[in-house]
Order: sequence, then C-alpha cells, then structure tokens
Amino acid sequence: MYDRKEREWIFSRKEEKNGAGDKEAKKALRRLRRRKVLWIAGAAVILLVILLALFFMFPPLTEKPSAKKENSEDSIREETDSRGNVLVGENTELEETDTLEEFNESIRKLTEEYDDELVIAGERSTNRLILHFDGEELDLTTFLADRVIARENRMVVIQFASEEETRQCMESLNEMEHVSFVEMDEYNISSDTAGSGAGSMSQSSSGFSYHTWGCEDMGMDLLADYLSTHALQQSAVVAVLDTGVLPVEGIRDRILSGTDVVMGGDGRNDLVGHGTHVSGTILDCTQGLDVKILPVGIFGNNPYTSTLNICTGLEYAIGQAPDVINMSLGGPITQEDSLKQALIREAISSGITVVVSAGNGDDAGIPQDTAGIMPAAMKECIVVGAVDQNHTIASFSNYGDSVDVCAPGVNITSYSIRPEGLESMDGTSMAAPHISALAVMLTMYVPDASPAQIEKYIKDYCQNLGDEQYYGEGIPQGAFYIEN
Repeated sequence: MYDRKEREWIFSRKEEKNGAGDKEAKKALRRLRRRKVLWIAGAAVILLVILLALFFMFPPLTEKPSAKKENSEDSIREETDSRGNVLVGENTELEETDTLEEFNESIRKLTEEYDDELVIAGERSTNRLILHFDGEELDLTTFLADRVIARENRMVVIQFASEEETRQCMESLNEMEHVSFVEMDEYNISSDTAGSGAGSMSQSSSGFSYHTWGCEDMGMDLLADYLSTHALQQSAVVAVLDTGVLPVEGIRDRILSGTDVVMGGDGRNDLVGHGTHVSGTILDCTQGLDVKILPVGIFGNNPYTSTLNICTGLEYAIGQAPDVINMSLGGPITQEDSLKQALIREAISSGITVVVSAGNGDDAGIPQDTAGIMPAAMKECIVVGAVDQNHTIASFSNYGDSVDVCAPGVNITSYSIRPEGLESMDGTSMAAPHISALAVMLTMYVPDASPAQIEKYIKDYCQNLGDEQYYGEGIPQGAFYIEN
C-alpha cells in the first residue's frame, strides 16, 4: 500500500523519542491510513463497475438470448414427446418405434395383414384403435389385443381380432384419466370424383396453353403472369394428400419426392389417377412460376383411406413445411375432437394454408351439410364448393356455414395416368386445387401473410354468386389482385 520511502520515514519517526517527532509520525501514519481507505474504496468501486459490465454482457442462464430459449423449449418438447411406458399382456405383441418412418413401415405391415377388401370398403371394422396418452405409463395388460405399436410421442395403435373386443377396450380407455383421446381407425374418407372423359386444351394470351377452363375463368393466368416479375417469394410448394402423383410428361420436373404411407416409396406413383389430376390443375394454373408439388400418398390403389393413413400423411406433410396443403377428400365425422382435426390445426398454426373440398354429397350424389363432413366442417380450412361453366353450383356440391368459396369443378381437364395423357373429371375434388393454386400464388406475393390472412385475401376479391351456403363468398378473380 505504501512505497518504500514512506515506510522508512514512518519507522524513522517512530524511533525518535521526542514528542514532536512522535506527533509528526502519528500524523503521517493517519494520512497514509486515510489514503489506504480511499484506495480500497476506489478499488471496490472499479471492481463493482467491472462486475456490472460483465453482468450485462453475459446475463445469467434465465436471461439467455431467444435462440437459447428456443433450445430450452426444444428440450422440454423432446421430454414431453417421449414414448412413456406402455404395458401389454403376455399374449400381445408390442412394437416400439422411434421415428415416423419406422412407424409408417410398421403400420403398412399391420394393414397389409389385417385390412382386406371388406375392411377397406368400410363394410367391416378395422378392429383397430388410435389413442394418445399424457401420463408416464399406459397399462394395456387387461386387454386381449393382438398387437400394439407405440410411437415416441405417446401415440399408440392397438389391433384386435374382433370388433367386440375393440369396442370394449375403447369404452374402458375413455374412462382412463391419462388417455387424451381414443378413436376407431376407419376407412370412411374418399377421394370422390364424378364422371370422366377426354381432355382438351386452350391457348391463353399469356402464351401458355391451359387444360382447365377454370384457370382463365378465374383470371389466374393473368395473376401468374404478373407474379412472374412481381413475386417476393420466388418458389413455393403445395403438398397434395391424395393417391400419389405420377410424374407424367408436362409436369414431371415439378413433382418432388414425397412419401406414400400406404404402399411405401416417394409418392411419385398413382394407381388411381385422382392425385395426378388434382396436382395437374395446381401446376396448370401456376405455369411460369416455380411452384412444385409434394406428393403424399394416403390411398394406395383404393378409393377409400383410413384415419391412420390421413394422420400419418398429415404429420409427414407438416414436417416438410410446404406453403399449402390440398386435401381433395372427405367423409363423415367420426369424433368431434379427432386426431385429424388436431393435426390440421397444427398445420395451420405452423403457417401452412390448408385447402379442402366441400364434398360431393352422399352415395346418391345428394348434397349434404358440411357440418357432418370431415375435414370440410373445419372453419380453419378454406372449404371449396364446385361450380360449372355457367357459374351455377354443381348438383353434387355440399353446402353449409363452413363453405368459404367456390371454384370450377365440372368438366375439368387435367393430367391422367392413362396413355392418352389427359382426362376430364367432375367434383369438388377438382375445385379445391384451383383455390390451392391461388393460395400458393398469394403466398408468393405476400410471403409474411398467415393462413388466416391468405383466406381473407381470397374472400375479399370474389365475384358474388348467390347463396353463401353453397357459393361461400363466391368465385375469386385473379385480375382483382393485380388491380388492387
């Protein structure tokens, strides 16, 4: 604290026995002690300033930057999504899967073994339950299940040999505290299409040739031409949950590798033709733009699909983060709060616009209220009815409060899996892809818009056609978006 000369001077003064010398030494010592106190205080202040600076530069763990918070949330999510402990009886085969791909493969093998033609046609029960639980353990030891497949996110599929055992188990599971939901896996969703014939082609002023008359009727050829130089987002993807997409000549380069949850593979195959036709309309209406199709096969070679297939396909599509999901399918609602609804809401909350067909009536083609149709009953989706070339509602098009808009759905020409290359089909299945094409173009024009905002934009620029129960807000007109 003191330099050498100061210490020598103090000691020399202490050695003096004279009073005056002693007083001077004591005064000097007091001065140096005050200097010592001041030095210590100054050092403490400097240290405090340094500590405060370090605190603000490197905050404690509870105040880490947002990226670290996201990592923390991911850890919590991973812990929450762990499989949990599933207990089964000694005669039940338990299979635990760690990834969606492993789960898909296990379900494919399961359905191949248990789902015959009568099951797929909806004439016999699948004897299969889908459930989710939120506890640490799920005890299934008292149930006589053939097989149980458990996923990493506490999803469980239970296969029984008889319908009676399945329904008894379902009743018991509904009473369990930690079971979030349980429902029967059913083949009640179809890709309805009415009528087919030879295709045609028209030449537009944009320079492209269009197969669907709906493209020019809605002015989407003009909108696509405008966006070719004004789009803020240069590329976009539409996931098509359907029968797969055959990469035929004319659209081959615009079909991505996806998946087929029923038959396996990348989804670039179509044994029915429905998914190829739907995808062709989307690509037809977006010519000149970098819009691609992500095929998600959920039907196999059948006109019906199951709850489990749809949910697995939806989960895959959400994971690929497309801009739009097109679902040209529908069937009776089996349960008010189903897994299908939860996944569709998850897609929308993730920023994906979901477009669905209103449905083609009952087995006789008589229109039904969409309140009883899934997913057309969901108001979060954009629900599409069908009109003919006179803008008159199609005789088969469903009606209801959830119908948002209408689009061309009669005599729609698009790509075919048959050798002739084109065919004409009718259905709300054909109307929905026109709106999916419009939705993806608006996403390219306004990339930051939410699905709810995209829906509002579509509704804001419609030509009113009459009864909203059938037509919704009407038929959108692409030229209106250019002018406004």
